Amino acid sequence: MLKVLWEKMKEAMITIIPVIIIVIGLSFTPLFDMTVSDYFVFIISAVFIILGIGLFSMGAEMSMEPMGETIGSNMMKTNKIFIMLAIVFVLTALITVVEPDVSELLELAEALLVDGRRMALIIAIGVSTGLFLIFGLYRLMRSLKYKTLLVFCYLVMFAFICLIILNNKVHLLPLALDAGGVTTGAISTPFIMAIGIGAAMTIGGRKTKSNSFGFIALCSVGPIIGALVLVLFSDNVNLTILPEDVHMGYGEGFNEIMNNVFESLGKISLEVLIGLGLVSFAFIVINYLFLKLPRKRMIQIFLGIIYAFVGSVLFLTAASIGFHSIGFKLGEALSNISPVWVCIIGFLLGVFIVLAEPAVHLLANQVEEVTLGGVSKKSILIALSIGAGISVLLSIIRIIFDFSIIYYIVAGFVISFLLSLFVPTIYTAIAFDAGGVASGPITLSFIMPLAFGACMVLQPNDIAEAAFGIVAMVAMTPVIAIQLLGFRDILRKKRLERDRLKTITTVDDEQIIEFK
Repeated sequence: MLKVLWEKMKEAMITIIPVIIIVIGLSFTPLFDMTVSDYFVFIISAVFIILGIGLFSMGAEMSMEPMGETIGSNMMKTNKIFIMLAIVFVLTALITVVEPDVSELLELAEALLVDGRRMALIIAIGVSTGLFLIFGLYRLMRSLKYKTLLVFCYLVMFAFICLIILNNKVHLLPLALDAGGVTTGAISTPFIMAIGIGAAMTIGGRKTKSNSFGFIALCSVGPIIGALVLVLFSDNVNLTILPEDVHMGYGEGFNEIMNNVFESLGKISLEVLIGLGLVSFAFIVINYLFLKLPRKRMIQIFLGIIYAFVGSVLFLTAASIGFHSIGFKLGEALSNISPVWVCIIGFLLGVFIVLAEPAVHLLANQVEEVTLGGVSKKSILIALSIGAGISVLLSIIRIIFDFSIIYYIVAGFVISFLLSLFVPTIYTAIAFDAGGVASGPITLSFIMPLAFGACMVLQPNDIAEAAFGIVAMVAMTPVIAIQLLGFRDILRKKRLERDRLKTITTVDDEQIIEFK
């Protein structure tokens, strides 16, 4: 167990260390100044984030993955399909609610989510994620074309975006778009992927590989539609965030810092405990009624839930205390010097931070395994890194010049769907899944506060619309990057076929033997 934990922590360490080097390195330049308290809190937070990611990843693989795979495979074998679909819906909704990414986004959007909006957004995200996972399973059972369903879902999304624009509620649009990126994180991703793989393997057929992907993509667009519906029918009260609404400090002095730590620790522990407690209770009932898993397997699953709880609490507490504040200060300091520096540092952080997301490595491993090495983990990670770096850069440019995220979203998905016409379905499914997992807790805990800090200087009167939307961008650009990877693979195969054909048809005259 310790060996597995150490391996998970090494993965997190390798990807977090470049972020630490960038931040600490900048502190020795005139660009960014850090106090002794900043150094102390940032380093300690980084250590606990690494430990938290390690425990969290190990726990999710021990609990959520076997839960999803067991439910997915059993669902296709039972004649009580509607009951099993209802079970999948309930569990998915509960798991989405306890997803750390969702908690991070709600914490950052606290100034917007007043008068019951927080609970309404949680319900909208959870319900829509569960519904769209059901849609994905229905597609699998009915052998519907994945690309057709995906295009339909995004057309519905764009229809609601148009209605929101017409109703003059664009300030909440970036937050609604971010909702899709936060639902598929380190807890929900292994669960959703396992359900998809279990169901696809049970059904079988020649399209088993491609059928096992695409569920994460549907569970990303679903919450966007759910959040858009909520925005459309909400009132127009408090649609902005003012500079005085932004609080990302951990205080001055040891006593004040420790008070904030314990306050955050208590609040986060209670939220995660309630969420995982509901998931555990629901799974116990499901196992008693339908699954009948052996006691040893159940003990392993609940041990994984405990690890996931501890890791989640450590990560979220460290992120809210240390990374939020440093990211905010960094964005504010660089923007005061020159917006160009925010673009450069934002790009570099985007490249490295996506590699720190636990769900990214999980997806890359799963892709390499299912495709038998046809799509390597290394190529996926490189494509995701470049895509995430570009997305952060584009988001900072949007903050500087203050224009709507709609231009990016429309252009990005038009390019994505055009590429989907030329690449195999499995590449499209992997690409949209990768977009769903690229934007995770590290993006929310560091890149989003960086954007808030930049907005405090560059767009102090438009923080809500300018700062949010980065998660949506980080989720979109990898979709293009992975499909370009697939397009390159197709061109390579065609070139090899052409070369082989040329070799066969080009025959040396000296090798011709005439028979008479």
